[in-house]
Amino acid sequence: MMATGRYTLDGLGSLRLYLSCLGAGFVVLDGHLPDGLIGDVETDASREVLRAYEQSLTDRIGPLVAGWSRRVAEAAAGDVVRAQPESTLPAGQMLWWHHVAIGASFPAARWYGVPTELDGGAIARVGDGVTNLPART
Repeated sequence: MMATGRYTLDGLGSLRLYLSCLGAGFVVLDGHLPDGLIGDVETDASREVLRAYEQSLTDRIGPLVAGWSRRVAEAAAGDVVRAQPESTLPAGQMLWWHHVAIGASFPAARWYGVPTELDGGAIARVGDGVTNLPART
């Protein structure tokens, strides 16, 4: 990581920002799904509710991401910042959500890749939209 930071947003708590030297970054929001919200992306009804919840978070966090990106570009040396071709992903924009479930299992997630053993023998499974991690013991 090139840079990390932490920001507290009223009503959401702590956000952690990570920027890589390759110009990509990600934001981590530790939280819980509201009661009654199911993290299932397989059924239309559950997917619609989950996407609406994500959109409410994006509406609050997206402008922060754009502002942080703008500040990074302003601070970078002129020869580092350059115009990007139209075929690239939008710069300074929040692109997607990926859910990391800790201590819970989302059986509807479509697994891909290879299960990875973490410290202490815990197995991480990366999935389509959800990554399941075991609870810390």
